[in-house]
Parts: sequence; structure tokens; C-alpha cells
Amino acid sequence: MMKSASTWMPGLKHNDDMTTSKKIYFPGLNFFRFVAASLVVLVHTEEIKGLHAFHNVYKNYPTELIGRLAVIFFFVLSGFLISYLLFAEKTQNKSISI
Repeated sequence: MMKSASTWMPGLKHNDDMTTSKKIYFPGLNFFRFVAASLVVLVHTEEIKGLHAFHNVYKNYPTELIGRLAVIFFFVLSGFLISYLLFAEKTQNKSISI
């Protein structure tokens, strides 16, 4: 039998209102998603500046590495959230509604 998600995920919050479905929310992860997405936008902006012959920092290895790691982190985090929500829905409803 599976434990309640809030017992093994300390930052997890959900809506206990019985009239609506329970909403699972990870308050700390929104910040990390925002930072990763912002870094991706920043690196893409620098790359576009380079295409138009403006000075950019994208050609520096650390900037390129930060951009690549931010993309990987964003997709891993998004994959975790989507998978977690699907497994929670399957546990609660015995099926997944897409």
C-alpha cells in the first residue's frame, strides 16, 4: 500500500476540499523552473545577438555550458512533475485521464 504523498514529500501541499479534485503542488519547484527557464531565455538571447554580429557572451564556454545544463535541468524537472502527477492520479483514481 502506498503512503500518502505528503508524508514522504515534506514540501508537498494539496487541496483538502472534497468538492474538487485534490491539487498537488510543490511550492519550492516553481522557483527552480523559473530560474532554469530564465537562463535558457538569456542564453538564447545571447546566441541571437551573435547571429547579428553584436557582442555576445555565448561563445564563452561557461555561458554555453550554463545554457545546456539549464535546458537539461528544466526538462528533467518538468518530466518529474508530469510523471509524479500521472502516478498520483493513477493511485487516486485507478486510471489516468489524458
